Amino acid sequence: VNELAVVDLPDRRVAVTVAATERWGVTGLEAFAAARENLAGRLPEVTPGQKVMLRDADGGTYVDALIVVDGWLSSLAVPGQGQPLVFMPGDGVLLVGTDDPGDAPGLFEAAERMYLDADRFMSPQGYTIADGTIVPLDQAGPHPMRHLALRARALQATREYGSQTD
Repeated sequence: VNELAVVDLPDRRVAVTVAATERWGVTGLEAFAAARENLAGRLPEVTPGQKVMLRDADGGTYVDALIVVDGWLSSLAVPGQGQPLVFMPGDGVLLVGTDDPGDAPGLFEAAERMYLDADRFMSPQGYTIADGTIVPLDQAGPHPMRHLALRARALQATREYGSQTD
């Protein structure tokens, strides 16, 4: 997962750069910590194990960035019922569920469709927690849904390389 911090201005968003942090007298780590703290103050209520789609209706809630808030993704685990599984297909959408074989195929299907239809696409991959780290499901070790995770990975690579080629 690549993380980017931004500053919201009245008419646009501006990416935080090394030059900006130097002007402000803070480190990059301090800037990212402040950004995550701002996100933590906006966490929606999601019940562990719940399947839900969160939307960034006003362009300023950054729902697709919630996975970088310390502990948020791992807090969605349900002991004995699966690990959290989230998707950031694009256009300010976050799909949340679990890696349970009864739920995951539908989530992968919805994420792929949204990713392909998105004006601002991000990723069709499902992300989870493995050893305390956010990883794509295909990198989380053996899993009955790994074939779906590999398909999502291939789709993303194909689309990204296609964009680079164009």
